[in-house]
Formats: sequence, C-alpha cells, structure tokens
Amino acid sequence: MAHGERRDTRKRADRTEARADRPRRRIATPEARSKWQATNAARERLEALAGTDGKGRLDITALDWTAHFRAGPTTPRRVVQFWDRNPPDQILTLMRRVEEVCRETGYEHVAYDLEGARARLAATDAAWVDAFDGAFHPSMQADILRVVELAHHGGIYIDADMTLSRPLPFAPPPVPLFAQWAHGSRTNVANWFLCAPPGDPVLRAILQRMARKLAQAPREADGRFVKQSLLGLTGPVMLSRALERHIRADPDARDVAVMPVRWCHSFVEPARRFLQAKVEYKSSGLHWRRAAEGSTG
Repeated sequence: MAHGERRDTRKRADRTEARADRPRRRIATPEARSKWQATNAARERLEALAGTDGKGRLDITALDWTAHFRAGPTTPRRVVQFWDRNPPDQILTLMRRVEEVCRETGYEHVAYDLEGARARLAATDAAWVDAFDGAFHPSMQADILRVVELAHHGGIYIDADMTLSRPLPFAPPPVPLFAQWAHGSRTNVANWFLCAPPGDPVLRAILQRMARKLAQAPREADGRFVKQSLLGLTGPVMLSRALERHIRADPDARDVAVMPVRWCHSFVEPARRFLQAKVEYKSSGLHWRRAAEGSTG
C-alpha cells in the first residue's frame, strides 16, 4: 500500500473511532430490552469488567478471562470471510484491507469463494453440503459457512462488506464473543462479526438450531429452499434466539461474552463508512436485504 493510501486509511480509521466513541442518542426501548434479557445481562457484565483505553473506549486487552469466564480452548488467530464469486471492486478493497491488517498482526486470513467454501464444508461436516447447495442466495450460504466453520474450527468471521479499520484490540478470547445492538428497537446480536474457540458448545447450539430450521424449511422441486426471510432462518435473529436460549439455560455458566456493537464498530467498520461512498452492490440482488424480502432481483 502506498504512503498516501496508508495516510487516507488512517484518517478513515480515526473518523470511525471518533464516531464509535460518541454517545448514542437513542437508547434501547423497554420492549426491545425485554426481548433479550439474558443476552443484555451478558453484555452488561462484559462492559462492567472492561477497562477503558486512552480514548475512553472499552478495553478488554488486560481482561483475565479465566478469572471471570469458564474458559475453553484458545480461539485461533484466523479471520474467515466469504464471497461466492467475482467480488465487486468495493468488496475487494474491503477484503484486501482485512488481509493487510491480518498479515501485519499475525493472523491468518482465509477468503473462501463458492467452490472453496463447499469443499471446506465437505471436509468438515458433509451433512451441510446439501443445505449449502440448496441455498437460494449467497448470503444464506455465508450464514451456513460461518456457523459451521466456527463451531468446528474456531476463529473469527467478518462479513465481506465489513472491514478492519484498525487491528483487533484484544487477543482471541477462550470463550465466544458476540456483538449486540443496544439502541432503539434493534437489540439482537449481529452475525457480521463472530468469534469463537473450536468445538464450543454455544456455537454447537446455534448450529443445531439452524439445522432444525432448515429441516423444516420448504424446498422447490429442484431442491432449492423456497425464498423467505433469512433473518430467522439462518441469519442474526436465528442466532440471537439460540444464544438467548443458551444463556437462559444456565445464567451462571459464564461461557459467553457479549460486547456492544458501538464498540465493535470501532474496529470492524461497515463498507459505507470505510469507503466514504455508496456501496453499489446493496442496490442489487446481491444484498441480503433483497433476500430477506424474498427477492434476489
């Protein structure tokens, strides 16, 4: 990367950090807060345990995980991404930025295309290949891949239309780490960033819930799933419900960590913020919102 490009990237990162540090004007409504009570408690617990850095942001770099959580294996220093085929130039820019940050900070960066993802699933748990092949949209394939990958192999998953504005400000934790929205009516857990150690029971529970949802989902005559909202089928609502149920089953297990999205956005940046431009693919059938509306075109 040229010197000028590095300077521009640093400026973008500084702007992102400043935005992430601003107080949210909207707070979660009582109705929204009551929806994920166990997840809210897990998030508030991590916020209480975290310190702050020089800019007043949450800081978990010095957190003693084994003292406060039921720690499992260490999360691998690996960041996984997926784009089925022919990434647009804007997506390539975002993914190359993630690759650069990974290379500079000692993380492996793995970017799967359609064939690579299918081969990975076949080698990991071949039972998921049928669902992957039957997906009616690439975002559904991404949903399947991210959960299977982390449940079996662990690591960090970042959507291809997100990027790293700065190095990950923590060492890979020995428990799953999620990001939860906590303002307005939006209080579910996001799935554009996931982090987990291999074989973790929380990710296994999410995987099992997704398997049940897909087993009940109708299919077309050609074997593809009937178009429907992905949010509750394989997406963030499905994940949020599985996580909430897991935490409720044993609130004292302390085997999960939840951070607020506002802090996650200080290092995992949405495409529009990083590029400072309209994200063109979101106006086409490539975007997950189109799939959630039951349309790919």
